Amino acid sequence: MRLAPLTSKDSTLVFRALLQAFAFPGRVAQLPPHLVARMPALSLPLLALTDIETSFCAPDEPELEGEIATITSARISNSRDAQFVMHRDVPSREFVIGLGRGTSFRPELGARMVLAWNAPFDANIEVGLGGPGVVPGSSLRVGHDLVEFLAVRAEVNAQPPAGIDCWLVSTNGEVVGLPRTTQIQMQPTSATAGRN
Repeated sequence: MRLAPLTSKDSTLVFRALLQAFAFPGRVAQLPPHLVARMPALSLPLLALTDIETSFCAPDEPELEGEIATITSARISNSRDAQFVMHRDVPSREFVIGLGRGTSFRPELGARMVLAWNAPFDANIEVGLGGPGVVPGSSLRVGHDLVEFLAVRAEVNAQPPAGIDCWLVSTNGEVVGLPRTTQIQMQPTSATAGRN
């Protein structure tokens, strides 16, 4: 088993990093380095946020999916019903379209996705960010594959307050939050993520 239960203190540290990422979309936050050194960074949000009352899926990481379920007692679900979704590879358009979005009366039912992010290792495109909490001029560096995901994400989030929320997590524990209220401007910009 690669994963281990988080202590209450460690769960709080992960939660604070995720909260900071959502509070300032596009700004890079850092997951606790001592946890990233021991476990895959992509798994840390689910270890901190899921429990016996939540459902999740990690369809392209079945081994981690099983370990997370064992450690947290969270229920493995299909992607349409999962409250949390972890994906290492950029998911297909059909997968993203099929995620739960909630409704105007129950927006909290929208999925929260944790997606692997190769920046700053393989990110050669800058996209602008806008919306609540975004510092003017903010942008995010992504690769071509994530540009396609961001376009589908815009479709899924086109009828607020329904939609999905996302965290992009790099292998070294950098995390960027993209709440459903954050708009992506696909034209390249001159700013860089984290310079806010």
